[in-house]
Amino acid sequence: MWRAVVIEGEGDPVLGAPTVGRWSPDPGASRVVAPGERLGRLRRDGRWLDVLVPDGVNGLTRTICRPGTWVAYGAPLVAVGASVVAEAREQAAGAVDQGFVGVAARAETDGTVYLSPQPGAPALAPLGARVASNDVVALVEVMKTFSPVRAPIGGVVSAVRVQHAAAVTAGEILLVITPE
Repeated sequence: MWRAVVIEGEGDPVLGAPTVGRWSPDPGASRVVAPGERLGRLRRDGRWLDVLVPDGVNGLTRTICRPGTWVAYGAPLVAVGASVVAEAREQAAGAVDQGFVGVAARAETDGTVYLSPQPGAPALAPLGARVASNDVVALVEVMKTFSPVRAPIGGVVSAVRVQHAAAVTAGEILLVITPE
């Protein structure tokens, strides 16, 4: 059994995958959970791994990740809290860049971030744009090799935290996406 990881941000917590695997949420789109309860399972290496609610987290859940999706460590699975949807919509509408309610798209490696696919082209995911889960929202270049940065959830880009062609470090927040 694995405890979900809490993805940091203001407002209600978002719970992420504790390891890699194919996500299978427990039935019930919106249900109240408490620490130690099962959120769902991850299928990895032919085995099912239970994913549990971590200590200190309880409330109403909303599934973010679609069933059957292959997820990486930390990928958002479930939002917890009755106010998460209302806060996210309000944040996206105001395009506020102070704190955030949402999920961060982060650089996976040190390098140079590019917000558009080529010079002069529009940004891949500009402020206010709607993106689907797994859409490419930026590129990070290291030694002439470009790695895509993918949207961890579907939603609206509510903050862009970096400049085009800026140096970034692994784990740095590039964009914030609020769920719809």
